[in-house]
Amino acid sequence: QAVLRRYDVLLVADEVICGFGRTGAMFGCETFGIEPDVMVLSKQISSSYMPLSAILMNANFYEPIADESARLGVLGHGYTASGHPVATAVGLENIWIIEERDLVGNCRRLSPLFLERLVGLAEHPLVKTWRGVGLIGALELKPATAPGAKPGAAGAAIQAAALEQGVIARAIGGSLCFCLTLIITAEQIRAMFDAVSRALDTIAA
Repeated sequence: QAVLRRYDVLLVADEVICGFGRTGAMFGCETFGIEPDVMVLSKQISSSYMPLSAILMNANFYEPIADESARLGVLGHGYTASGHPVATAVGLENIWIIEERDLVGNCRRLSPLFLERLVGLAEHPLVKTWRGVGLIGALELKPATAPGAKPGAAGAAIQAAALEQGVIARAIGGSLCFCLTLIITAEQIRAMFDAVSRALDTIAA
């Protein structure tokens, strides 16, 4: 961030996944002490009940757009479906529910359990390492050793085995990724990791 400021390079933060509480703060930028020029938001801004995305920008980013828009007589940005009153109303109500039910606080309270169980699975013979913060994380898997196995085959196999155990996870390359709902309970986290452990054992066997 200091280097970017020194050379006047804008910093754009993608908060589509980690925004609105997933990391234990309202935004991932808060968790990591980042001060971006632009934040891109979507998904959890409406909990996906209604298609909605947003872009937040600081004055440094906004002023040239405003100046050029004033010259053109129209906002210099794509706006095919922007400002839709239904979508924005759903977004505002969703944010109110996040605050009313203290879902960001729920993430902070359950994060230690989530990370503890994630670290525990990192001891499995098929797992190389782990990473995570808040209620988002991943297990980096050891490559499949079967003759002719393609890159990412281990992740795909374990994802399928986890689904058989009732857990929807996402394999991205050689990683099995988790992005927990903010209303999850401690009991559900334990059940999820128990199921993933069984899936890992199935593939190992």
